[in-house]
Amino acid sequence: MGEPQFRIDAPESVDARTGSPAPLITVRDVWKRFGTLEVLRGLTLDVDPGEVVVVIGPSGSGKTTLLRILNCLETVNAGTVTIKGIPVAAPGADGRPQRPNDRTIRTVRLEVGMVFQRFNLFPHLTVLENITMAPVHVRRLDPATGRARATELLQRMGLVEKAAAYPHQLSGGQQQRVAIARALAMQPEAMLFDEVTSALDPELVGEVLTVMRQLAEDGMTMVIVTHEMQFAREVADRVIVMDQGRIIEVGDPQTIFRAPTHPRTVEFLHRILMEGREADGGRLAKP
Repeated sequence: MGEPQFRIDAPESVDARTGSPAPLITVRDVWKRFGTLEVLRGLTLDVDPGEVVVVIGPSGSGKTTLLRILNCLETVNAGTVTIKGIPVAAPGADGRPQRPNDRTIRTVRLEVGMVFQRFNLFPHLTVLENITMAPVHVRRLDPATGRARATELLQRMGLVEKAAAYPHQLSGGQQQRVAIARALAMQPEAMLFDEVTSALDPELVGEVLTVMRQLAEDGMTMVIVTHEMQFAREVADRVIVMDQGRIIEVGDPQTIFRAPTHPRTVEFLHRILMEGREADGGRLAKP
């Protein structure tokens, strides 16, 4: 049977607020354009403290742009974003995108760590130095305390024996775990993960997802963009489905994966799960 085909030109935008009195992250009617291309179109959502939100959807739906806005890497054309009540994204008085001031950016990046598709480790520094640099120079942590914290994180990542190694001496999975440790060393209140397994060989994906599962169990607030559907089922408190710059569906994993209501969600999951089963030799769990 071929894939179902749907023709919906303008998906409706769904409000993904939680109703919590004090969400850690709030996004209100955010629009983002690159030239004439509208990448985000009226996003509204909350992320509560300790919540794991997994964002899924087709490539080009705006998922990465959303994370980059949350980490002050992109401005917005309309709408507002706040983190712990701090305004971090809003257009200027003239309606044009306005970059937050440097103090706000520093504050946000102390509270929100981000791990990217590519590892972005400093190639000339050892693993230990990669992890300790920001806490020592940005948080003004005592170097000895920074090294102790880094060693503890490496033990947690199963990489303590790699402390003196350089990035080129590590596998992709090891480098990504070091990147996660580096972000955690800043002791953020939330973590953003942007397709962190997409650049890894399939046999290395599991070791990174294991670390992220543990973070979820420990109560870390996380917003995760991923195509790992089984992982999303296991760790998410809520799943947000994006398409064409809008949130088209939101719900708990059971609802999204077993009884999605939006035709585009059905189409996306059908395609991604079929691709996953083929790659996994048919062993991937059925929705």
